[in-house]
Amino acid sequence: MTTGKSILIVDDDWGIRTFLSKFLTRQGYEVHLAEDGMEGLRLAKSLHPDLLILDVRLPGMDGLTVARMLRAYKPIQKTPIMMLTVMDQEEAIKKAEGLGILAYVIKPFRASRLIEVVKEILPLPDHLAGQ
Repeated sequence: MTTGKSILIVDDDWGIRTFLSKFLTRQGYEVHLAEDGMEGLRLAKSLHPDLLILDVRLPGMDGLTVARMLRAYKPIQKTPIMMLTVMDQEEAIKKAEGLGILAYVIKPFRASRLIEVVKEILPLPDHLAGQ
């Protein structure tokens, strides 16, 4: 059963995309995947997801650039964005905060921490969570 709450995951690591897709789908979310910044931008504009999870380091166009471009695209400029990355540099965090990024999760992460952050941003009704 789908909730109508969709998440677009943009990460160049196949293993991370696969894990997050399975994990978040089991939690009750509809999940879409992109492996680079250009594909993520295209899918975000066409799907209008309820949440974007972006890696900072992406081939072609980095996640901060994707976020900046989405903030300029009126139909989805207020869509919540969460950054997921191995980067823990203060400069990247400040840039993300300047773009209105709601959360910054550092890889490697615990699945329980990730779902906690996702549910804070995009809660599901109790009867649909964790199906």
